[in-house]
Amino acid sequence: MRFRQEVARLLATDLHPDHRNTVETLSRQNSRAPACRINGRIPVFISEGIADRDAVAGHIQTWSQTPGLCLPAISRIQIVPEDPGLVEIGTRTLVFPEIVLIWPSDRSRGLRRWFRGLTAETWFYWNVRIQELAYSDGGPTPEQRDEAQRYARRMMARSRPMMGRIARVLARPVVVIMRYPVKAALKWQLARMTKR
Repeated sequence: MRFRQEVARLLATDLHPDHRNTVETLSRQNSRAPACRINGRIPVFISEGIADRDAVAGHIQTWSQTPGLCLPAISRIQIVPEDPGLVEIGTRTLVFPEIVLIWPSDRSRGLRRWFRGLTAETWFYWNVRIQELAYSDGGPTPEQRDEAQRYARRMMARSRPMMGRIARVLARPVVVIMRYPVKAALKWQLARMTKR
């Protein structure tokens, strides 16, 4: 009920066309039954513009089972198709404690699909933490954004422990090799700046 009242109130104001598009998209989402529920209580609404809705619902349910993930008082999760006209999406809404995620509307394959899935999963964890921090009307502070980024990395490592180990093993030689050229370049730059 509050959701419909807030949508009506927002649409009655003089909104920028992009903001109006965002509100209309979110209001259309609410008129359908949820695609699934997380922990039996949090409804997940998936836009009809997304190609493989069942797979998306499966991803969200899997991500919500990540060890250590804290789902605060989130009332809903909405997933909308990627659209340049949508603004302020993927952020905490001020009226309802909900998460709104952007999802690619097409059916990508291979490496692109895998990368997009990782990006969406990271964004999911980031938004969960931002919701938990409960920022004010002004949006999250830089410290809250940094904390959310650290939380998202931690959750990604927990959801894919083997991938994290492999990445560390592969990255270690690069870090060791690059340490000396970077130090030498910084010394050279510092020496150059002090001569002026």
